[in-house]
Amino acid sequence: MVCKRNECKGERVRAMAWRIHDSLIRGEVDSRAKGRVTGRLWVAGRAAPLTLELEGNPLRDMAGCLLTFERRTAGAVAIPEALHEVQRGFVGDMTASRKVRVLAVSPDEAHALRQAGRPVPEHRANALYLEWYSERNGRVVLESADCKIVLSEPVWHMGAQEEQEQVEANTGAMRRFLERVSGLASAEDRRAEIDSERAVPEFLEDDETPMDEFGWERFLRDSDERTEAYGRILEKYADMSPEDAERLAAREMGWTHIEEYLESGEQAETREHANEDKDEDVDVEPDRFADADESWEMEPNPETEGRDWIRDKDGRVHHPLQSRATEIGFAFRHDCLALGLLGEPRNDELEDLVFSLHMIAVKLAGALNSLAYESDPDNGFIVAYLKRALKPLHDALRQSERIRASRLVPDGRLDRLDRDVLSVREEILRLMRRYRAPEL
Repeated sequence: MVCKRNECKGERVRAMAWRIHDSLIRGEVDSRAKGRVTGRLWVAGRAAPLTLELEGNPLRDMAGCLLTFERRTAGAVAIPEALHEVQRGFVGDMTASRKVRVLAVSPDEAHALRQAGRPVPEHRANALYLEWYSERNGRVVLESADCKIVLSEPVWHMGAQEEQEQVEANTGAMRRFLERVSGLASAEDRRAEIDSERAVPEFLEDDETPMDEFGWERFLRDSDERTEAYGRILEKYADMSPEDAERLAAREMGWTHIEEYLESGEQAETREHANEDKDEDVDVEPDRFADADESWEMEPNPETEGRDWIRDKDGRVHHPLQSRATEIGFAFRHDCLALGLLGEPRNDELEDLVFSLHMIAVKLAGALNSLAYESDPDNGFIVAYLKRALKPLHDALRQSERIRASRLVPDGRLDRLDRDVLSVREEILRLMRRYRAPEL
C-alpha cells in the first residue's frame, strides 16, 4: 500500500485503490438529483452501511436513476476499519453496464489451466462498476458481475454530449486526485509556487544550474509517483486494447503531446496501409547511410578503468561496486537453490530477500554505471541515486534477521551475507562522501 500526505486535511490518503467487492452485501446509489450522487453500501464487518455523499454524475445508463443491487454471493471479507463510514468526495466512472471477462471456472482451476498451457473458459458479462474519490480514503472501486440489479426509471436524462462531458470531467477528477495523493501539481501550479515561494526543486527552472542531491531526490520521487499514477490508470483500462489504454492513460495524465503522438502514429500507419495497393514502380532514393557502421558503441574512459568501471567476463562495462553487489546476490541465490529453498512451495521471506539483493544492484547500476563514460558527472544525481540503493540494502538486512530466526538458512551463510551487504553499505557511504565533496 502506498500512502501520501493529504496536505489539505492533514490526513493520510491511500494512493492505491480500495477494492471492496469482496465485502459487498447490498447497496443503493441515488443519482436522481442532478450533479449529486448519494447512496448506502452494506458491507461485511460493519453494522451500519457506508454512506456516499459525492459530487458529479454517473454515466448515462445510471444517470437520473435509483440503483439498488445485491450480491448473489454476499461478501465475507470484513471491510477495514480505515475505510471511513462516510464517503465524501467526487464521482469517478459509475455504470451498471461495464463489459468484463468472467471466468467459467474457479481461480485455482484457471491457474492450473494456464500453467498447463490450455485455454481458460470465460465469457463476457455486464458488471456493476462504481468508482469514486473520497476525501478521507482516496480512490475506492466496487466492481462485480455477481449482482442482482434493479434500476428505476430516470427522473432526468443524460444526452450523448452530456455523457461525453461527464467522461471528460471524470478524467479530470482522476488526474486531480492523482496529483493530490502523489504530491504532483500541474505545471501552472508549480510555476506559481516557484514565483511565490521558491519551494519547488530547481529542475523546473529553464537554466543550466546543476541540481543538488535534494533537488534530484525530489525529481526522482516525482518520476516514481508519475510512474505509479500511470500504472494505476492503465489498470483501470485493462480490458481495452493496449493502444486505447495508452491513449486514455496519456489523456488522464495530461500528456497531450503523447496522446497526439499516438494518434499521429496510427494515422501514419493507416496511410501506409492505404499506399500498399498503389503502383509499386516508384523510384526510391538509395540510402546514403546503408554502409554506415551500425554497431558503434561508446567507449569507456581508459583513465578511470578500475576505479569507475570494469568489464565482466562477457566484456560488458559495470561499476566495480555494482558488479560486486550483483555477485553477492547471485551467490546467495545459487546457494539457496542448492539447498532446495527456492521454488515451490514458495517461501515469501526468502524470495523477498533475494529480490532486495537484486534491487541493490539495480539501484547501483542507475547511480554509477554511466561514470565510465562521463568526464564531468552530475554529483547531486549520483548522491541522490546512491541513497535509493540504501533502502533495499536495509530491507535485505532486516529480512536476513527474520530468516535467521526461522532457522531456514544456515547461520554461517547468513553471517557471510550480512558481512557482504554491510561492506557494500560502507562503500556506498564512501562514494556519497566523495561526490558530495569532489574537490577533496
